[in-house]
Amino acid sequence: MRFRDDLELRRRVAEEAARAGGVVHRKYRGKKLARTIHDGERADYATQVDFEAQEAVREVVARHFPHERVIGEEDENFDDIAEEMERGCWFTDPLDGTQEFVHGAPGYSCIVVYVEHGAPQACAAYFDAWGEMFSAADGLGSTLNGAPIRVSGQQELSGAVFSTAYRGTEVAKAQGFAARFVKLVPHVEGFRMPGAPSVMACGVAAGRYDLYVYLSARLEPPPARPFVGQPWETAAFILLVREAGGAVQPLRGEGDYDVLGHNIYAASPLLIEQFRAVMGDM
Repeated sequence: MRFRDDLELRRRVAEEAARAGGVVHRKYRGKKLARTIHDGERADYATQVDFEAQEAVREVVARHFPHERVIGEEDENFDDIAEEMERGCWFTDPLDGTQEFVHGAPGYSCIVVYVEHGAPQACAAYFDAWGEMFSAADGLGSTLNGAPIRVSGQQELSGAVFSTAYRGTEVAKAQGFAARFVKLVPHVEGFRMPGAPSVMACGVAAGRYDLYVYLSARLEPPPARPFVGQPWETAAFILLVREAGGAVQPLRGEGDYDVLGHNIYAASPLLIEQFRAVMGDM
C-alpha cells in the first residue's frame, strides 16, 4: 500500500480529472453527435465527447503527475498495458455510457483510476447529470460526495437485486445473454439495467444493488487489444466495491480479481457463491 498522503492526493486528482471530464459532458449534452464505430459493431461507438473528455482528464493528471502515463479507452495501442500497470499508470473511461449520453439518458460517467503493481490504488467516477462523485483509495474507504458508503450486506441471492449491462446487435450474443438471464431470474428478487456499467458498480458500492455481473462477457479479445475486459473502468469498480465492504471475484479463472478481464461484484462473498452455484461456468 502507498503512504496515506499519496493515496489521498491521487484520490483528489482522480476526482478533479473526472470532474473535468464531466465539464465536457455538460458542454455537449443534448447535442447531435457524429459516431465513430468500433470494430464494425454499430451499437459500439465513440463521439467527440469521448475524445475531448479523455484529453481533459489527461490535462489534469499531467499537472499533478507529469511523468505518469494516462491510458484511455479511446487509445489505439495497448501492447504494453501489463508493464504499465506494474510500473504505475492512470486509466480513464472518459465517457462510460456513450450510448446513454447520445440518447439523452443520464446514466453515464467519467472514470479515472490509478493502478500500480497491478492493483487499483485510487479512483473516481463522476456522474455529471446527477452531481454524484464516487471515489475510493486503497485502505481509505469509498465515498459518495465525500460521505462514506457501504454495500448492502445482502447474504441471500433470493433477496438480491441483480444488475447488468448489455450492448450489441449480434443474434448469437443476444441469445447467450437471454439464456443466462432466464437461468438467473428465478433465483433473485429483482433485475435492473439502469445505465452504463459504472451505474451498476457504483450502485453495488452504495447499497443500491446487491450484485453486478456482465452476462455477455467476451471470451476472446477484440481486435487490437490483448485482453477481454475494460481495465479503464474495471480497475475503478474493483476498488470502489472492495473499499465499500463488498466482494469481488474474477468471472473466470483464479485470483482476487481480474483488472484485464471480467468480474463479479457483490454485497457479500455468499452472494457470489450462490450466483456461481446457479450459473455454473460462464
